[in-house]
Amino acid sequence: MQFTQWLHRALQQYPDRLITIDQGREHTVEQFADRVARLAAGLRANGVRPGDRVGMLSLNSDRYVEYLTAVPWLGAALNAVNIRWSLAEIGYSLRESGTRVLLVDDTFKAAAAPLRAACACLETVIYCGPGPAPQDMIGYEDLLAAHEPIDDTRTGGDSLLGVFYTGGTTGNPRASCYLIIMCWPPRWDRCPPAISSPAAAACCTRRRCSIWPTSAPYWRGTCPVPPM
Repeated sequence: MQFTQWLHRALQQYPDRLITIDQGREHTVEQFADRVARLAAGLRANGVRPGDRVGMLSLNSDRYVEYLTAVPWLGAALNAVNIRWSLAEIGYSLRESGTRVLLVDDTFKAAAAPLRAACACLETVIYCGPGPAPQDMIGYEDLLAAHEPIDDTRTGGDSLLGVFYTGGTTGNPRASCYLIIMCWPPRWDRCPPAISSPAAAACCTRRRCSIWPTSAPYWRGTCPVPPM
């Protein structure tokens, strides 16, 4: 079982259906898949290889869903950074996991410089917010535009999906490594049927237990509107 199997099925069944709506941006399944493949290509061009960690420090958005899909598309591993942590805790998790690339939105762009200074492993920062990218960051849309889509690695089974941290109490955050097979639901046929209008899917994308509920609505053609 591959993590991106839901997207390939959606491409087969309803490529023209809306899949994401956020802040005035709307993308069909076909457009979403193209963006995912371009993001994966951009990550690869910036040195990310299968098994490498790619982090994201951001509020929920359509680009967060693209990140959650593009990283497994490339065969790399997710590090969905806890937005409620201190900079010290975030820095510890980036260093401990060896995260090489970090995506940040407008809310957290100011954290990029101190995190870079504290994390020798952090080589690239991608800006996912509106407008031009700050200095020393790569613009998200510029990255997608600069790269042609690449084929899905079809990563699945016992490959690493991501490194997910708990923390915020005592001591340093602690990581759990989740394989793709551990995060895949046993019965996709229990998902609700597709509907033609957007449905609010209040799935927090940053919790390890919510990775598959985030993609579950897409399996049946529903178009979630990500909560903030």
